[in-house]
Amino acid sequence: ATLGAGAQVAQAAADPKVSVHVKGKYEQVPLRKDSLRVTAVQSIIRSVRDTRNPAKEMKANLDHMLDMVDSANGFPGPQDLVCFHEQPIMGWQPWTLDEALRVAIEVPGPETEALGKKAKQYGCYITFGTYARDKDWPGHLLLNGVLIGPDGKVVANHWKTNNSRGFKPGWDIFTTSIYDVLDRYREMYGEDAVLPVARTDIGNISCSIT
Repeated sequence: ATLGAGAQVAQAAADPKVSVHVKGKYEQVPLRKDSLRVTAVQSIIRSVRDTRNPAKEMKANLDHMLDMVDSANGFPGPQDLVCFHEQPIMGWQPWTLDEALRVAIEVPGPETEALGKKAKQYGCYITFGTYARDKDWPGHLLLNGVLIGPDGKVVANHWKTNNSRGFKPGWDIFTTSIYDVLDRYREMYGEDAVLPVARTDIGNISCSIT
């Protein structure tokens, strides 16, 4: 059922994790500047071949990402947001779940720390998609959108919302999405996290993995 304004206020008071608008108004903060510069990066995809010992290949991919952040902030000038695609760190193959878990990263972790240093160096945000592991969800493979802020810290780690099933014969998408575990997800992270938005000084950003 659609909530009326009074019910929305009551819901927000009952659950402070839910930022419900009142009469169409949300809390607002000024942006860092009126005009923003955004770069979209299509990096070279080198899919990990040795999933039992993926560190070397993943490090090479990460180093390539760092070079691309340098390039994005070089000739075109300083950027406010540098956007990568899905899985620039491990690439993609029709791996098994066990193989994919071995190439998945933790957020935060060494990879986000390295990217965070670049974000801090240039005062920009960096976003990318990645296979991820989470200690609170052992055995689950996540496909997340990560946003790193100009302070070098992870601002957002947004789960994929939903999966398409059965589109490839003999293989399927086995990542855990929000709607696969919706009730538990809501209990752990709150209603706002179902359609998550990172409120930043360059605007409201949602990392949508499709």
